[in-house]
Amino acid sequence: MEYGDERDEAMRAFLSRISPTEHAARITKPLFVVQGQNDPRVPVSEASQMVAAVRQGGTPVWYLLAKDEGHGFAKKPNADYQFHAKSTSSTKRPHPMKRALAGLLFPPALHAAPDPAPILAEGAEVQLLADGFKFTEGPAADAAGNVYFTDQPNNRIWKWSTEGKLSLCREPAGRANGLYFDPAGRLIACADEKNELWRLTLPDGA
Repeated sequence: MEYGDERDEAMRAFLSRISPTEHAARITKPLFVVQGQNDPRVPVSEASQMVAAVRQGGTPVWYLLAKDEGHGFAKKPNADYQFHAKSTSSTKRPHPMKRALAGLLFPPALHAAPDPAPILAEGAEVQLLADGFKFTEGPAADAAGNVYFTDQPNNRIWKWSTEGKLSLCREPAGRANGLYFDPAGRLIACADEKNELWRLTLPDGA
């Protein structure tokens, strides 16, 4: 068992105490949840429970469920759709997709990506900046605009600088996936290898 035997009373109490659904009421900002129906690591039932718990507290939740995806969106049309949906849900300007998103479940099977025109500037093109990764996720930007992200299968955290340079931030990285900069500008990482939460000292001393 990954976390413990829930048949043990003490362990059951501990699992209940750390369960995200038990703290859903603390989420007061609009939430966007993305879930693959075939995810082997995070069952769709857990995502649905979290969505229901947050909505019960009155916080708006946008829920994107893809019936033909697993842990992460691997199919390009679905990834494009997810990107557009995230951007649309975060904007304050009126938009037909935002009205369709609010409080509803996306169609379970995604086929065609929506028109990206509202996102990309006229004449802009998507460019490949770097490759050679296995699975990138968890992007977080610092106050200066540098972007940090993880490549969990390779156990690395990378930095993409405002100067357009890629550099290795940390290896090994505890199989970290999610990253976040706290109000003090310190990088926080969810290190899955031993189920730990890390505060990292960056190579530049921050």
